[in-house]
Amino acid sequence: MGDINVVSTLGAILVGCLLCVALSALVFLQTIIYFYIYRQDLWRIQLIVGTVWALDATHVALTCTATWTYLVLNFGNEDITDFIPITSSIVYENSSACVHTSQQLGIAFTGLVGFIVQAFFTHRVFRLSNNRVLASILIVMTVVRLGAALVTTIEMMRLKSFGVLLDQFAWSISLGLALSSALDLLLSASLSFYLRSNKTGFGTQMDRIVSAIILYTINTGMLTSMMTVSTLICWLVIPNNCAFLAMHFAVSKLHANSLLTTLNTRKVLQEYSKPRFEVGTHQLDTLPRRPSVLVFRKPVKGEHYSLDTGPSKAVERDGTCEERDTMDNRPSVEDKVAAL
Repeated sequence: MGDINVVSTLGAILVGCLLCVALSALVFLQTIIYFYIYRQDLWRIQLIVGTVWALDATHVALTCTATWTYLVLNFGNEDITDFIPITSSIVYENSSACVHTSQQLGIAFTGLVGFIVQAFFTHRVFRLSNNRVLASILIVMTVVRLGAALVTTIEMMRLKSFGVLLDQFAWSISLGLALSSALDLLLSASLSFYLRSNKTGFGTQMDRIVSAIILYTINTGMLTSMMTVSTLICWLVIPNNCAFLAMHFAVSKLHANSLLTTLNTRKVLQEYSKPRFEVGTHQLDTLPRRPSVLVFRKPVKGEHYSLDTGPSKAVERDGTCEERDTMDNRPSVEDKVAAL
């Protein structure tokens, strides 16, 4: 391996670990919110959320352990930057570091989280578009991307050296990062396009909801896309620097947060779709009730009739008029508003 800048390498790992912990805390918070609000959600969705959280928690534990290995257990040992540990299990023989295992299980967990999240959004694209060709392309890219991550993990565990990995299996890392970047961009663009095609164009309440969903999709998807593209660029331009690895730590966290944000905003959108009546200081006008209909009949000789104008509005049954209120059985406007 070429000359390694210890400051930029170990410093990048430290920054990546701190960012990883912060984003993982956000994943944990969103997971709690999800299970608190959506207790009646489909068991499949709950299983996806639980699995993503478990993988994310394991990933952050591995990342912190690897950072401890680099910065504490091997403090002052510049040669450690070429090794790839899994945990802090490092033994010393003849003053040389012998790596027992590798940290790159983290790449496998990143690949698994990305696979679940990208498959979830691929299913949403298919539900919106009913385009089997597009969905097939997306799912194939997702599977190949997971395969590249697993190949990279296996080879890193076997080689235990960044230098040898660069010489023999740089293609697997490049393929995985390129597919991840392309998938995030395609999913964001596809969801935005098909959601926009469902708008009526008349400025209805549903159109405003669709616009809000598109905004959420762009914000979450594009943030993940920018991180994966930046990781790919750093890997291609400065492979001897661990800046790409530090950013790669955060990719799985952004994937998990994009999934949870999509699920947790459903309640907000449901409330937004409900009709609202703002009364304020203005009183709702009520329609006047129709006057009673009086049906007259010709009086019989010797009969007298009288109309009672009291509160009961009653009419003598033997009088010459009968009252029929045609509105008695009809709901008032207030009743209709209250029933909405």
